[in-house]
Amino acid sequence: MNFNQLMKQAQMMQKKLDKIKKEYDEKEIEFKSADDAISGKINGHLQITSLSINEELINMEDKEMLEDLLMLTINDAIKTMNNDKEKAVSAATGGVNMPGLF
Repeated sequence: MNFNQLMKQAQMMQKKLDKIKKEYDEKEIEFKSADDAISGKINGHLQITSLSINEELINMEDKEMLEDLLMLTINDAIKTMNNDKEKAVSAATGGVNMPGLF
């Protein structure tokens, strides 16, 4: 493989990665707890854009349980979005690990 071919491949990969980045700048996914008591949306910047808590949870006296459930649900949403991004980047790079792209 000559240098020109390598540069063309790198440019094509960069275009794919730029497209993925733009998609994730606009992407939003829904999340919910296992019991549907907490739900919301998270965007590609890992910001919570909406959050809904079942009325029964708000009225309960176990503050620690609510905090734990919120933490688990939001962390799972972040993990889902990160895994989704990693799959998209891996597909664009042919599985080549390129740290620091996002």
